[in-house]
Amino acid sequence: MKDDMIKFHVDHQSEINVDEFENKEDFVLYLIHAFAYLKASMLAREKVVLDLGCNIGYGTEVVGSAAKKITGVDVSPSSIEAAKRRYADRDFDFMVIDGETLPFDDNSFDMIVSCQVIEHISDYDQFLYEIIRVLKPDGIVCFTTPNAAIRLDPGMEPWYEFHVKEFTAPDLSETLKRYFSSVAVYGLVAEDPIQSIERNRVTAIKNSMRNPEASLGLKERVKKLLPSFVMDGVRGMKKKMSPESAQNIIFDSIFVDSMLKKRLWYSDDELESALDLLAICSKQDVIKADVHRQLCERQLLGTERSSSIKIRQNE
Repeated sequence: MKDDMIKFHVDHQSEINVDEFENKEDFVLYLIHAFAYLKASMLAREKVVLDLGCNIGYGTEVVGSAAKKITGVDVSPSSIEAAKRRYADRDFDFMVIDGETLPFDDNSFDMIVSCQVIEHISDYDQFLYEIIRVLKPDGIVCFTTPNAAIRLDPGMEPWYEFHVKEFTAPDLSETLKRYFSSVAVYGLVAEDPIQSIERNRVTAIKNSMRNPEASLGLKERVKKLLPSFVMDGVRGMKKKMSPESAQNIIFDSIFVDSMLKKRLWYSDDELESALDLLAICSKQDVIKADVHRQLCERQLLGTERSSSIKIRQNE
C-alpha cells in the first residue's frame, strides 16, 4: 500500500513559486534551498542525475545545467505538468512516480539529488533501498533536510504538517549509515542577514509551539524578532501607499540584490546552529577531498533573473 503520508502530500502539495514570494522570510528560505542545488550542480558535471522530489523543476534546471543528463521525478502530477511547461525548451525528462518504486533499471544514475524529501518519509527502507538500487556502485546521493536542532525542542513533534520526522545532524548520520557505506553530514551557514532572518523565523514558530494558547499572538512576536531593517522597510513602504493597495505592494529589487550578494557555505563543524543539513552518501567509500572542498567554499548564490523576483508585502 502506498505510504499514507505520501498520499496526503500528493493531495495537498502546492507548486513552489520561485518568481513571487509572500514575504522576505519566504525568499530567504528559497535561497537556502536553491543554494543546495547550486552546490549539487558542481558535483554533477557530466553525470547522469536523478532529481528525486523535483516539484516544478527549479532545482532540476540548476543541476541540469551541469549534468550530462537529468531526470526529475515527483509524486505530484500537477507539479510534473508545471515542470514540463516551464522547461519545455530544455532537454530534461520529468516523470510522475508512485511513491513506492522508481521506474528505472538498477545502476542507472551517477548521482541522485533529493532535497527536502526525507523528512516526509515514514518508510526509510522502501525509500532508501530504491535509491540504492538505481544508484551506480560508485555513485553519490545528496540529501538535504531541515535542521531539527534549531527548529524543535527535544521531544517536540514537527510543526510543519507534512513532516514525519525532522533530523538533527547526529540523527541524520545515524539513519543514513544504516544504508550507505559512507556518509558525510554538513550544515548550511550564511552571512547575515540571511542567517538571522531564518533563525528568527523558526525561533518564533518554535516559541509559539511551546505555548499553543498564545499562538494567536505569533504575528506580533514575529515582527519583534525580525531585523529592524526589514520592518523599517515595510513601514516606509506602507506610508506611501493607501490601505487598499497595501496588500498588493511589490518590493523593488534592492532587497533581492542585497541577499544575492551574501555568501553561503556548508560546514562540518557548525552543525548545531546550521540553517539546513546536507548529507553526501555513497555505496562505496568514494567521497573525496574535492567534494568536501567544493561544499565548504564560501560562495554567492547569484542569479541572472534577480530583477524578475518579486516579494509581496503581507504585513
